[in-house]
Amino acid sequence: SAGTDNTTAVSPAKLKELYTAGASKTQNGYQKLPSGVIVQWGMAADGTPGAITTFPVAFPTSCANLQITRGGGTVSNSNGGSSGAGASVIISMSNTGFTAESVMQSTDKSLLYYVAIGY
Repeated sequence: SAGTDNTTAVSPAKLKELYTAGASKTQNGYQKLPSGVIVQWGMAADGTPGAITTFPVAFPTSCANLQITRGGGTVSNSNGGSSGAGASVIISMSNTGFTAESVMQSTDKSLLYYVAIGY
């Protein structure tokens, strides 16, 4: 466990345990890598200003990178092909989650998809 033994092979069972014990393969899930890096993904509701999305697991040290994508939803008040809805932006992020908002009408509903990487 100290990581200093260079003579013992890792069994397939231990290798599988290493990668599957630190994982949640769900819609909002994560994968903990042996290096300590954690990759998380998920979906959150957009349209509530200031709403905080909580990561499936907290990053012990830092969320190093967060990518968001605005997904499908319903748009009201469409005007000649212009939906009145624009890009989503990250307002704040921390080890436990993030806040994002989209430029959209107050009656519109949307989804945000995210990938976060940290350690």
